[in-house]
This record gives sequence, structure tokens and C-alpha cells, in this order.
Amino acid sequence: MGFKVKDGKKTDILCVRVLVKKKRGKLWMKLFTPDAMVPAAIGGFPHPMVPTDVVEVGEVKALTSFDIQECAMPHSLKEKYVRIFPRQTKKRTEKWRPAPGGVSIGHKAITAGTLGSLVKDRKTGQIMILSNNHVLANSDMTTSEKAHKGDSILQPGKYDGGKDPADRIAKLERWIEINPFTANEVDCAVAVPLSESDVSAEILEIGPVAGVGEPELGMKGQKSGRTTGLTQGEITDLKATIRVQYPDGYLITFKNQVLTTPMLEGGDSGSKFLDSNRVLRLLGFAGSDKVSCWNYISKVLEALKVDPVLAEGPPPVPKPVVKMLVTVTVDGRQETHEYQGREIKVNQDIVSQ
Repeated sequence: MGFKVKDGKKTDILCVRVLVKKKRGKLWMKLFTPDAMVPAAIGGFPHPMVPTDVVEVGEVKALTSFDIQECAMPHSLKEKYVRIFPRQTKKRTEKWRPAPGGVSIGHKAITAGTLGSLVKDRKTGQIMILSNNHVLANSDMTTSEKAHKGDSILQPGKYDGGKDPADRIAKLERWIEINPFTANEVDCAVAVPLSESDVSAEILEIGPVAGVGEPELGMKGQKSGRTTGLTQGEITDLKATIRVQYPDGYLITFKNQVLTTPMLEGGDSGSKFLDSNRVLRLLGFAGSDKVSCWNYISKVLEALKVDPVLAEGPPPVPKPVVKMLVTVTVDGRQETHEYQGREIKVNQDIVSQ
């Protein structure tokens, strides 16, 4: 379910959105009979008719660091969602102790993903690191190296120079298996840090989690990830069913997923989607250059039997949203761009010949 897009603009019409890898033009429609195409509306007596919308999402992949180039955001989206924010002086791909959410991490056999945040075991209160199965447990279905409880978790991940045992930060504790033969709902795993002093409840450039809630259509939020840092986006689809490309050629079906505008690139898997009040809503695991795909955090927490480590005290009052119009004139030609966010940073480079 999502809002219908007409002439490139989002409307307030709630519809069933049919997600396709490639959207064909009107000429292709002449090759098919009407019963082979998505109808303009579905339903009927005794239920009301519901409009449909066909949406191109590209090839959605589980985002380990090998997928940085293939799933990279278009340059224009980077300008809108990424570069308006100041960058950290210390790289997220470096070694952090204590390690906050948003930095590089990974099972000893994978490249690198993102340390999402800290959680507590519901029975024992044990502090654990939460991220994706394919980040902490090597997807548990790959033919290269099966994951086992107690496996080394490195920070930074191996792709970023992490070595075992020098950069070992945790041991794999448990994960939810990904089934290639049925529809999955979560891609998640937890690891127990070797020392609680090696990890931090802070999420880099966001702060600690202030609460947990359900996602809503049109909700704007933020994430902190290994590759693209702090980005913002908007929820576009709820309860989506989508196929995701995994390592070793597996094409995995996921149901009851949430889609947003592009917020994730390769290596950002494990990032958390939080609203402006730092309320945790989603766990990111896949995407393309057109969408990012997320698990409902409520389903993740229930599956793993954990709860998030929360900040003490009330959440902060969010900063007001700022809009900025930038007009550039070059040789008499004008271009105007609009930027929106809570923090806007402008870098000016002028080259004259």
C-alpha cells in the first residue's frame, strides 16, 4: 500500500502499488491483452474498488559492501539526502572503541555492513549488537562458509581492514534463518560483545534510541550507515512483497516489508530508520538506486526476543526543517535547486577559465 504517483508527483490517493523491476512504456502494452496487465483498479462488490499503481524499483539487493557501485544512489539524490549534512572527521570504516551504531562491522567471512544499535536479551538482560543476518551470520545459506554460534564479529569489517583476532569485537549469538523456498519477514541477527565497554548505545550523528514505534506512510526519517553516513528519506510503501538478490545467486522473497526513498547503499545493511524524535521504526537490509527496503523493527525484536537499549529521559525537541533555494547562473543560463533538512551545509567551488 502507498500513495499513487501521477505525472511524477505523489498524490493523496491510497492505492495498491505493484512493484516491478522494469516498467515498460505504452508501446509495450500493445503486445499484451488486457488480462495480462495490471488493472487500473482491483476489488469490487461487496468491497470498494481500490486503484493501482505500477512502480519501478529496479534490482533490489542485500547491501553488503560489494554492492556499493551497483546499488549506488544517483548523484542528484546524494546531493539531496546525503551531502547536506556535515561529515564525521573520523571515518565510519575505521576501528571504533567504543563502537557506536552506524560504523563498519561484519562476520569474519563477509565484506562489511553496518552496526545498527544495541539491544538487550529479554530473559537475561545481556547487551547485544543488532544488525542483519547477512552482516553478522553470512546469510546462513551461502556455500562459502556457514555461520556458527560463537563466530568472530569484526569491527571494522574485513573489507575495511578488520582482522581476526585483532579487531574482534563480538561473538555471533543467534540469528533468524533466511529460507530461500518461502517468504521471509526479517533479515536479522545479534552478537554478544567481548566487553560491554567496547560498544556504545549511541548511533553516530543521531544519538541513542528514545523509543520504538510502527512506521506510517509518508513518515520522514533518518538513518546512520557505514557507507553513506547520515541520510534522510520518506516511507513510500507498507506491507510490500519483494524479491531480493543475495550472495551466491539466491533470489529471496520477503513479505510485509517497508520501502522508502533511496537511503541505503552497499555496506549500509543493518542501519536503523528513526524518526525526528529518535523513535526506532525499521531495520534496513536491501535496496536499489530507486528504493530502500526495511524490516518492521517490531517483527525483528519479537523474532530475536530482544528489546532496544533506550536513552534515559525524554527525547529531544527536533530542530525545525529548513528550506533553501539555490539559483546558479552560468553564461546567462539559470538553474534552481531546492534543498530541505534540519541541517544544511553549503560548499562552494568556483572555477574560472
